[in-house]
Amino acid sequence: MYLEKLIPIMKELYKISGFKITLFNTEYKVLAAYPEHDLEFCNRLKSHPKACERCLMSDAGAFKKVNETGRGFLYHCNFGLIEAISPVYHNGVLSGYLMMGQVIDDLPGAHDKIREALKKYMMPADMERLIPKIPVIKADMVSSYVNIMTICAEYITLKNVMQAYGRSLAELIKIHINSHYAEKIKLGDLCRHYNCSKTTLINTFNKAYGKTVYRYLVEVRLSKASEMLKNSDVSIGEVAERCGFSDQCYFSKVFRKEMGMTPSEFRASLTA
Repeated sequence: MYLEKLIPIMKELYKISGFKITLFNTEYKVLAAYPEHDLEFCNRLKSHPKACERCLMSDAGAFKKVNETGRGFLYHCNFGLIEAISPVYHNGVLSGYLMMGQVIDDLPGAHDKIREALKKYMMPADMERLIPKIPVIKADMVSSYVNIMTICAEYITLKNVMQAYGRSLAELIKIHINSHYAEKIKLGDLCRHYNCSKTTLINTFNKAYGKTVYRYLVEVRLSKASEMLKNSDVSIGEVAERCGFSDQCYFSKVFRKEMGMTPSEFRASLTA
Protein backbone atom coordinates (compact mmCIF):
# COMPACT_ATOMS: atom_id res chain seq x y z
CA MET A 1 0.00 0.00 0.00
CA TYR A 2 2.65 2.48 1.02
CA LEU A 3 4.87 1.51 -1.90
CA GLU A 4 2.03 2.34 -4.27
CA LYS A 5 1.90 5.81 -2.75
CA LEU A 6 5.67 6.09 -2.92
CA ILE A 7 6.06 5.43 -6.66
CA PRO A 8 4.45 8.77 -7.72
CA ILE A 9 6.82 10.60 -5.38
CA MET A 10 9.81 8.77 -6.84
CA LYS A 11 8.55 9.62 -10.32
CA GLU A 12 8.33 13.33 -9.51
CA LEU A 13 11.78 13.28 -7.95
CA TYR A 14 13.14 11.66 -11.10
CA LYS A 15 11.43 14.26 -13.31
CA ILE A 16 13.02 17.19 -11.50
CA SER A 17 16.45 15.66 -10.96
CA GLY A 18 17.15 13.12 -13.71
CA PHE A 19 18.40 10.66 -11.08
CA LYS A 20 17.09 7.12 -11.08
CA ILE A 21 15.45 6.52 -7.67
CA THR A 22 15.60 3.10 -6.01
CA LEU A 23 14.39 1.81 -2.64
CA PHE A 24 16.30 -1.17 -1.20
CA ASN A 25 15.78 -3.29 1.89
CA THR A 26 18.73 -4.12 4.16
CA GLU A 27 19.54 -7.19 2.06
CA TYR A 28 19.97 -4.86 -0.94
CA LYS A 29 16.89 -6.22 -2.66
CA VAL A 30 15.08 -3.65 -4.82
CA LEU A 31 11.60 -2.92 -3.44
CA ALA A 32 10.72 -0.10 -5.83
CA ALA A 33 12.44 1.92 -8.54
CA TYR A 34 11.71 4.67 -11.01
CA PRO A 35 12.44 4.26 -13.83
CA GLU A 36 12.16 0.50 -13.40
CA HIS A 37 15.06 -0.23 -15.74
CA ASP A 38 18.68 0.82 -15.46
CA LEU A 39 20.31 3.31 -17.79
CA GLU A 40 21.44 1.62 -21.00
CA PHE A 41 25.05 2.44 -20.15
CA CYS A 42 24.73 0.73 -16.75
CA ASN A 43 22.93 -2.24 -18.26
CA ARG A 44 25.81 -2.80 -20.65
CA LEU A 45 28.33 -2.57 -17.83
CA LYS A 46 26.45 -5.15 -15.79
CA SER A 47 26.48 -7.56 -18.72
CA HIS A 48 30.27 -7.80 -18.33
CA PRO A 49 31.28 -9.83 -15.23
CA LYS A 50 34.32 -7.73 -14.26
CA ALA A 51 32.47 -4.44 -14.67
CA CYS A 52 29.45 -5.81 -12.80
CA GLU A 53 31.73 -6.87 -9.96
CA ARG A 54 33.22 -3.36 -9.76
CA CYS A 55 29.73 -1.83 -9.68
CA LEU A 56 28.62 -4.15 -6.88
CA MET A 57 31.79 -3.42 -4.90
CA SER A 58 31.23 0.32 -5.31
CA ASP A 59 27.65 0.05 -4.05
CA ALA A 60 28.67 -2.28 -1.20
CA GLY A 61 31.24 0.25 -0.02
CA ALA A 62 28.64 3.00 -0.07
CA PHE A 63 26.08 0.93 1.83
CA LYS A 64 28.75 0.13 4.41
CA LYS A 65 29.53 3.83 4.80
CA VAL A 66 25.86 4.60 5.44
CA ASN A 67 25.65 1.73 7.94
CA GLU A 68 28.64 3.10 9.84
CA THR A 69 27.61 6.76 9.90
CA GLY A 70 23.82 6.57 9.84
CA ARG A 71 23.87 9.44 7.35
CA GLY A 72 23.49 9.92 3.61
CA PHE A 73 26.50 9.43 1.35
CA LEU A 74 27.31 11.02 -2.02
CA TYR A 75 29.94 9.41 -4.23
CA HIS A 76 31.09 8.57 -7.76
CA CYS A 77 30.97 4.97 -8.94
CA ASN A 78 34.01 3.32 -10.52
CA PHE A 79 32.85 4.51 -13.93
CA GLY A 80 32.37 8.15 -12.96
CA LEU A 81 28.60 8.32 -12.47
CA ILE A 82 27.14 10.16 -9.48
CA GLU A 83 25.34 8.09 -6.83
CA ALA A 84 23.84 8.96 -3.45
CA ILE A 85 22.33 6.85 -0.66
CA SER A 86 20.22 7.81 2.36
CA PRO A 87 19.25 5.46 5.20
CA VAL A 88 15.62 4.56 5.90
CA TYR A 89 14.47 3.51 9.37
CA HIS A 90 11.61 1.70 11.06
CA ASN A 91 11.21 2.02 14.84
CA GLY A 92 14.71 3.41 15.06
CA VAL A 93 16.26 0.46 13.20
CA LEU A 94 18.00 0.77 9.85
CA SER A 95 15.54 -0.99 7.52
CA GLY A 96 16.52 0.07 4.02
CA TYR A 97 18.11 2.59 1.71
CA LEU A 98 16.96 5.17 -0.79
CA MET A 99 19.39 5.56 -3.69
CA MET A 100 19.67 8.17 -6.44
CA GLY A 101 22.07 7.74 -9.31
CA GLN A 102 23.06 7.03 -12.89
CA VAL A 103 23.83 10.65 -13.84
CA ILE A 104 26.89 12.84 -14.36
CA ASP A 105 27.43 16.54 -13.71
CA ASP A 106 28.24 19.24 -16.24
CA LEU A 107 31.78 19.89 -15.04
CA PRO A 108 34.51 19.77 -17.72
CA GLY A 109 36.06 16.35 -18.16
CA ALA A 110 33.11 14.26 -16.94
CA HIS A 111 32.91 12.33 -20.22
CA ASP A 112 36.68 11.90 -20.32
CA LYS A 113 36.67 10.26 -16.88
CA ILE A 114 34.11 7.74 -18.09
CA ARG A 115 36.17 6.97 -21.19
CA GLU A 116 39.26 6.44 -19.02
CA ALA A 117 37.33 4.05 -16.77
CA LEU A 118 36.05 2.09 -19.77
CA LYS A 119 39.61 1.65 -21.01
CA LYS A 120 40.91 0.81 -17.53
CA TYR A 121 38.41 -2.02 -17.16
CA MET A 122 38.77 -3.05 -20.82
CA MET A 123 35.15 -2.50 -21.80
CA PRO A 124 34.08 -2.78 -25.47
CA ALA A 125 34.94 0.32 -27.51
CA ASP A 126 31.36 0.69 -28.75
CA MET A 127 30.26 1.60 -25.22
CA GLU A 128 31.56 5.12 -25.81
CA ARG A 129 28.52 5.79 -27.99
CA LEU A 130 26.35 5.44 -24.86
CA ILE A 131 28.16 8.16 -22.91
CA PRO A 132 26.19 11.06 -24.47
CA LYS A 133 22.96 9.32 -23.41
CA ILE A 134 23.86 9.57 -19.71
CA PRO A 135 21.71 12.29 -18.05
CA VAL A 136 23.64 15.44 -17.18
CA ILE A 137 22.76 17.69 -14.25
CA LYS A 138 24.19 21.02 -13.15
CA ALA A 139 27.02 20.49 -10.69
CA ASP A 140 25.73 23.18 -8.34
CA MET A 141 22.38 21.37 -8.10
CA VAL A 142 23.71 17.99 -6.99
CA SER A 143 23.64 18.78 -3.28
CA SER A 144 20.11 20.20 -3.57
CA TYR A 145 18.85 17.01 -5.20
CA VAL A 146 20.54 14.91 -2.53
CA ASN A 147 18.88 17.03 0.16
CA ILE A 148 15.50 16.37 -1.46
CA MET A 149 16.27 12.64 -1.49
CA THR A 150 17.11 12.81 2.22
CA ILE A 151 13.73 14.43 2.87
CA CYS A 152 12.07 11.61 0.91
CA ALA A 153 13.97 9.05 3.01
CA GLU A 154 12.70 10.76 6.15
CA TYR A 155 9.16 10.66 4.73
CA ILE A 156 9.50 6.91 4.15
CA THR A 157 10.68 6.55 7.73
CA LEU A 158 7.78 8.58 9.14
CA LYS A 159 5.22 6.62 7.13
CA ASN A 160 6.67 3.29 8.30
CA VAL A 161 6.93 2.12 4.70
CA MET A 162 9.58 -0.42 5.68
CA GLN A 163 7.49 -2.07 8.39
CA ALA A 164 6.37 -4.88 6.11
CA TYR A 165 9.85 -5.50 4.73
CA GLY A 166 11.97 -6.12 7.81
CA ARG A 167 11.95 -7.34 11.38
CA SER A 168 10.85 -5.05 14.18
CA LEU A 169 13.33 -3.58 16.63
CA ALA A 170 12.04 -5.90 19.37
CA GLU A 171 12.54 -8.96 17.15
CA LEU A 172 16.06 -7.88 16.27
CA ILE A 173 16.97 -7.42 19.94
CA LYS A 174 15.52 -10.83 20.78
CA ILE A 175 17.48 -12.48 17.99
CA HIS A 176 20.64 -10.68 19.10
CA ILE A 177 20.24 -11.89 22.69
CA ASN A 178 19.54 -15.45 21.56
CA SER A 179 22.77 -15.41 19.56
CA HIS A 180 25.01 -13.47 21.95
CA TYR A 181 23.75 -14.40 25.43
CA ALA A 182 27.21 -15.72 26.36
CA GLU A 183 28.73 -12.28 25.80
CA LYS A 184 28.53 -9.12 27.88
CA ILE A 185 25.40 -7.30 26.68
CA LYS A 186 24.70 -3.70 27.68
CA LEU A 187 21.76 -1.51 26.71
CA GLY A 188 24.13 1.17 25.44
CA ASP A 189 25.79 -1.30 23.10
CA LEU A 190 22.41 -2.44 21.77
CA CYS A 191 21.37 1.18 21.20
CA ARG A 192 24.52 1.88 19.22
CA HIS A 193 24.18 -1.35 17.26
CA TYR A 194 20.57 -0.63 16.25
CA ASN A 195 20.98 3.15 16.06
CA CYS A 196 18.16 3.96 18.49
CA SER A 197 17.71 5.70 21.83
CA LYS A 198 17.63 3.81 25.11
CA THR A 199 14.03 4.90 25.68
CA THR A 200 12.95 3.58 22.27
CA LEU A 201 14.75 0.29 22.83
CA ILE A 202 13.29 -0.29 26.30
CA ASN A 203 9.73 0.72 25.46
CA THR A 204 9.63 -1.19 22.17
CA PHE A 205 10.84 -4.43 23.77
CA ASN A 206 8.54 -4.10 26.78
CA LYS A 207 5.54 -3.48 24.54
CA ALA A 208 6.31 -6.46 22.30
CA TYR A 209 7.14 -9.05 24.96
CA GLY A 210 5.81 -7.73 28.26
CA LYS A 211 9.21 -7.85 29.95
CA THR A 212 12.45 -5.90 30.09
CA VAL A 213 15.47 -6.62 27.95
CA TYR A 214 17.41 -7.59 31.08
CA ARG A 215 14.67 -9.97 32.21
CA TYR A 216 14.65 -11.71 28.84
CA LEU A 217 18.45 -11.95 28.87
CA VAL A 218 18.41 -13.61 32.30
CA GLU A 219 15.72 -16.05 31.17
CA VAL A 220 17.73 -17.06 28.12
CA ARG A 221 20.92 -17.49 30.12
CA LEU A 222 19.20 -19.58 32.79
CA SER A 223 17.51 -21.72 30.15
CA LYS A 224 20.84 -22.41 28.45
CA ALA A 225 22.49 -23.06 31.82
CA SER A 226 19.77 -25.54 32.79
CA GLU A 227 20.25 -27.42 29.52
CA MET A 228 23.99 -27.55 30.08
CA LEU A 229 23.63 -28.74 33.68
CA LYS A 230 21.24 -31.43 32.51
CA ASN A 231 23.09 -32.64 29.42
CA SER A 232 26.78 -32.26 30.29
CA ASP A 233 29.20 -32.79 33.14
CA VAL A 234 31.09 -29.50 32.81
CA SER A 235 31.82 -27.66 36.05
CA ILE A 236 29.43 -25.10 37.53
CA GLY A 237 32.02 -22.40 36.91
CA GLU A 238 32.28 -23.31 33.24
CA VAL A 239 28.51 -23.36 32.86
CA ALA A 240 28.39 -19.86 34.33
CA GLU A 241 31.07 -18.61 31.93
CA ARG A 242 29.52 -20.21 28.84
CA CYS A 243 26.13 -18.72 29.65
CA GLY A 244 27.31 -15.14 30.13
CA PHE A 245 27.43 -14.84 33.92
CA SER A 246 30.32 -12.79 35.29
CA ASP A 247 31.31 -15.36 37.92
CA GLN A 248 30.16 -18.58 39.57
CA CYS A 249 28.90 -16.91 42.75
CA TYR A 250 26.67 -14.49 40.85
CA PHE A 251 25.42 -17.32 38.65
CA SER A 252 24.52 -19.43 41.69
CA LYS A 253 22.75 -16.49 43.32
CA VAL A 254 20.61 -15.75 40.25
CA PHE A 255 19.94 -19.44 39.59
CA ARG A 256 18.75 -20.04 43.15
CA LYS A 257 16.54 -16.96 43.12
CA GLU A 258 14.83 -17.98 39.87
CA MET A 259 14.87 -21.78 40.14
CA GLY A 260 14.50 -22.25 43.91
CA MET A 261 17.74 -24.24 44.21
CA THR A 262 21.44 -23.89 43.47
CA PRO A 263 22.97 -25.18 40.22
CA SER A 264 24.52 -28.09 42.15
CA GLU A 265 21.19 -28.98 43.73
CA PHE A 266 19.48 -28.75 40.34
CA ARG A 267 22.01 -31.13 38.79
CA ALA A 268 21.71 -33.53 41.72
CA SER A 269 17.91 -33.51 41.48
CA LEU A 270 18.12 -34.84 37.94
CA THR A 271 19.73 -38.07 39.11
CA ALA A 272 17.75 -38.49 42.31
